[in-house]
Amino acid sequence: MRELRRDPVTGRWVCLAPGRALRPDAAVAGVATTPLDTEDCPFCEGHEQRTPPEVAAVRPDGGPADSPGWRVRVVPNLFPAFSDEDVPADLGNILHAHGPALGACEVIIHSPDHRRWLPFLTADQAELVMVTTWERYRRHTVHGVGSVVALYNHGRQAGASLPHPHGQLYSTRLAAPVMEEEFHGAEEAHRRLGACVFCRMADEEVAQQVRLVAQAEEFVALAPYASRQPFECLIIPRRHEADFGRADESDAAGLGAFLREVLWRLTQEVGGVPLNWYIHGLPNATGDWQDSYHWHLEVRPKLADIAGFEMATGTFINTMPPEDAAAALAGHGVPGPEATDPV
Repeated sequence: MRELRRDPVTGRWVCLAPGRALRPDAAVAGVATTPLDTEDCPFCEGHEQRTPPEVAAVRPDGGPADSPGWRVRVVPNLFPAFSDEDVPADLGNILHAHGPALGACEVIIHSPDHRRWLPFLTADQAELVMVTTWERYRRHTVHGVGSVVALYNHGRQAGASLPHPHGQLYSTRLAAPVMEEEFHGAEEAHRRLGACVFCRMADEEVAQQVRLVAQAEEFVALAPYASRQPFECLIIPRRHEADFGRADESDAAGLGAFLREVLWRLTQEVGGVPLNWYIHGLPNATGDWQDSYHWHLEVRPKLADIAGFEMATGTFINTMPPEDAAAALAGHGVPGPEATDPV
């Protein structure tokens, strides 16, 4: 059973999904596990029958669904946190408000290669990964949706339960608290600046060249002025748009190639550290929020633990000034168009 429960003090919702404890390599305190090899991996080519039936795939040479020959493949999450399963609800209960965890969870398998994640794929494959992600994002941006989030977990410490590189897409009726905070913060900044705060950040960092990691015609990558963690990166599209789903297909392809470059720089500096990246956008943006918000991608390496003070206060302590991080990352070259060996 999947259920949402609301904290009576903060009003934040928590999703209870006990079935996810059955995931392969699910984290269990004190228990060491061995990463799956290709023979056991359900995401490797030739093992299509080991996953739920696919909902999308790219097969250049054609072929039936759930067969080899794909370059990117999308399947429902076998252990979803959200689904269309209905449960009794009592939203008015002050102490024990609860309701169904409605939504969808999909897995986007980035390539048939068991070892190569995005910075080590070809530029062409990185573009294909992000275009597929964008298409699935658009597919789930329907009326009544609260949030649609595309993300990637690299390494077990970052939440990856299987080593084969794969992203995820979550669509929920629930509005995400972190994104709500961003929406309202961007709205207040727009009122004070008279312009989009993300657009202004991109322009300022390009002009100052102090926290700039990389830039292209369509995107800017920077180390945020108030970075929460060492080597955190923020990718902002130059063209203003609140909803990632309303970006052009060419923008999505360009984002894949640009993200590949940013992640390549990161791996050259700190190696294959656990990290997460995710896209924040405002589904079905309308009115003033269409002007004030701006979709973007955040990269969050796990080079430092989130300890008691951060958990108790919500205030992060960062030991790496973003100016130093940006200089280090900007100093590395860019990957070639072909795939390279993972570090």
